[in-house]
Amino acid sequence: MEHPTDIPGVVMVDDNVLATTAMERRFTESPDLRWLGSTSDPSAALGLVGKLSPAVLLLDVDMPGVDTIALLRQLLVEHPDVAVVMFSGLDRIGFMEQALNEGAAGYIHKDEPTAVIVNLIRRAARGDYVLSPLASQIYMRGVDAEA
Repeated sequence: MEHPTDIPGVVMVDDNVLATTAMERRFTESPDLRWLGSTSDPSAALGLVGKLSPAVLLLDVDMPGVDTIALLRQLLVEHPDVAVVMFSGLDRIGFMEQALNEGAAGYIHKDEPTAVIVNLIRRAARGDYVLSPLASQIYMRGVDAEA
């Protein structure tokens, strides 16, 4: 589906190929969001964001060999207009709090239905802070399920 360039674009940084493929499929079908691309290499994130200028960056929180909080900080300094939304399959409230305190535009749990994820990304593209229902439950419980 062809999208006009005024429709907000999304970039994803995630080493989980299945998650990336699912999101690409959903965003490609979306009439009000553009899939701009993805990388499984966190060291390529800054360059990709600089090249593609997305409205939203969906950033996996748990990738080997990367300090995701440091990457989040660097992304926000170099690309302050991009809404960086953390994307995780782990129940780690401490990380969630840290990411949100550092300026993440939201936190989405990977176990959410893709329709919920896409809706939250739409909201993030409009400037809203987003917290998925599962992430909200984790936060309200206040206890890490996985270290």
